[in-house]
Amino acid sequence: RISDGVKSIEADGDISRRIHLEGNDELTTLSRDINKMLDRLETSDLRIRCEALKYRTVIEDQTEYICRFGKDGILTFVNEAYHRFFSYNRKVMIGRHFLSFVPDQDRQRIHALLDTLTIDSPTSTYELRVQFPDGKEFWQHWTCRAIYDEVGGLLEYQAVGRDISDRKRVEDELTTLNRRLEEANSQLGQAYV
Repeated sequence: RISDGVKSIEADGDISRRIHLEGNDELTTLSRDINKMLDRLETSDLRIRCEALKYRTVIEDQTEYICRFGKDGILTFVNEAYHRFFSYNRKVMIGRHFLSFVPDQDRQRIHALLDTLTIDSPTSTYELRVQFPDGKEFWQHWTCRAIYDEVGGLLEYQAVGRDISDRKRVEDELTTLNRRLEEANSQLGQAYV
């Protein structure tokens, strides 16, 4: 009965089930020990689920875009902010390439950057343009982290980004203003010569 009980718990993964034997022999003691172990596993499982829910809530409430993607670049996770920005259903986003909104000429630079990540230097930051099918263009700042297994094999990437379009616009305006001021200064200097 003990073996059958353990096999059925293993088969359905229900660690709330217990093995019931009556008596005071060694097998009954073994079944009680198994039940105590299951009690501890159930408590640990509940604690882990609660922690996972807390972290999930933090990730979902972030205003930064958070995504995960495999070595092939295919998205495996996007948070609420990411999905809201790109205005696609989450189920449509999962399975899509993470650079699908990046202009072709910028994609190679990002791939080359990802190739530089190592266990000793697993993160990198970059800025990129995002272009929607309707032609709207945005700028984003991303921090990408390569995630490795215990033997150093690349598992996946996690990226956290934010919109920097306003900053880029102001930088462009300042550059234009500086160029005009330099031209005006040059013309003024020539007028006094």
